[in-house]
Amino acid sequence: MKYLAALLIAIALPLSAQEFIASNGPLTDDDFYNTVACGARPGGECQAPYVRWVPQNGEAITVAFQPVPATYPARLERALSFSLDRAIQQLNNTTGTIQLRRTYKSASADISIYLQDIVAGDDITGIGVHELE
Repeated sequence: MKYLAALLIAIALPLSAQEFIASNGPLTDDDFYNTVACGARPGGECQAPYVRWVPQNGEAITVAFQPVPATYPARLERALSFSLDRAIQQLNNTTGTIQLRRTYKSASADISIYLQDIVAGDDITGIGVHELE
């Protein structure tokens, strides 16, 4: 589940050009952070400056689940929904600079989360990002 969560976070960012890196398995925490923050390949050096998200005019960064496949386990979806709300609450309580806000308008979210009914090793399909499918 930990690795699925990491995958969900990695593909949650809006994609333009190629903003993903293929991996042959689970990433260490450091490799995952460097992949997301500076485009480093697992075990490699940063390919770009570290990404920093600066809110515009004090606006919160919005987060939303994209439409969930009908085959996705409802119990797990509810648990992840609760976990997202708690994570947002905890992050908002720890920093005054960046605030997150959950939205249910998936098309307008700054950060999109795709839940896929897959297990480790399965192909990712049906998310509308050809390069990842």
